[in-house]
Amino acid sequence: MEAEQYTLKNGDNVKIVYDECTNTATAYDMSDNKIGAFIFSLIEYEQGAGYTDYYLKITNMDLSLTGQGLGRLIIQHVKDCTGYAITAGYDDGNKCSDGSHLTGGGVGFIEKMREEGLVN
Repeated sequence: MEAEQYTLKNGDNVKIVYDECTNTATAYDMSDNKIGAFIFSLIEYEQGAGYTDYYLKITNMDLSLTGQGLGRLIIQHVKDCTGYAITAGYDDGNKCSDGSHLTGGGVGFIEKMREEGLVN
C-alpha cells in the first residue's frame, strides 16, 4: 500500500492510500476517518506483437467531501502509484458489465477529468 498526504483547496490535510491488491484508493482525514474511496478494475489488453499492457477503470466513486479537489487528488495519486492510464464509464444510462456507470455529480466530475487529461 502506498500512502501520501495532500492538502485540499480548503486547507485541510488528507491521506490517500492506494491498495494494489484490491485496486482501491481510500482517503482519510488526519484523524483517520474515511472520507472517500475509488474502486478500480485492472484491465489487461493486447498492444500487438504479443505485448500486453494494463489500464485502470474507475468502477465506483464514493466521496463524502466534494468540491475540494479530493477526487482529482485520488486519481492523480493512483496514476502516480501505478503508472497506468485511467478510464471511466460514460453517462449513457446503462450499467456496464463490470458494474461501472456514472450518476449524479460523477458525470460532470469525470467529464472535467477527461478535459484535464487525467482520465481517458
